Amino acid sequence: MTGVRRGIALALAALVVAVGVTGCSASPRQTAVETGTAKAEGLTPLERGKVRREAVAAARAAVDAWTRGDLKAMAPLFTAAQVDYYRSLADKNTAAGLVRVRVHEQTSLDAVEMDATGQQVVVRYAFLNRSYTKNRSGAVVSAAIDKPAEVEITLRKTDGAWVVQQMFAGKETLE
Repeated sequence: MTGVRRGIALALAALVVAVGVTGCSASPRQTAVETGTAKAEGLTPLERGKVRREAVAAARAAVDAWTRGDLKAMAPLFTAAQVDYYRSLADKNTAAGLVRVRVHEQTSLDAVEMDATGQQVVVRYAFLNRSYTKNRSGAVVSAAIDKPAEVEITLRKTDGAWVVQQMFAGKETLE
């Protein structure tokens, strides 16, 4: 039995020496190590993460102002054209004796696109829309929508602040 073991040990030793001398393949591959500091698209991964967090926080503040219908709070967060649009909707509802009540149960709010410079970000806001309309006396005049909805919010960094440039969704969701 010892002769068999000795033979196996010699065969394994020869194999180890052969692999060590010749290598596992005829042409070894070169490996390049990247440190994550190269700016292939303009921003490092850490910078992209920072931009994403800032844009999502700005979108959250904009959504809060929008759902409350707070035009004063919306002014620094939205373009003037967007604020004017929501002011005209509020004026139209007021003239008709109606109040739009936005009730959203948020399911997600996350950055889904970013340009190479980190100056423009698209944030997707998903929620269960339970919004409704009531009259001056407080009586509900339209039933709650009560269905899932999504809004894509495009933000651009302008003078150091994130500003909502546009919001994409169905009319029922945005008005």
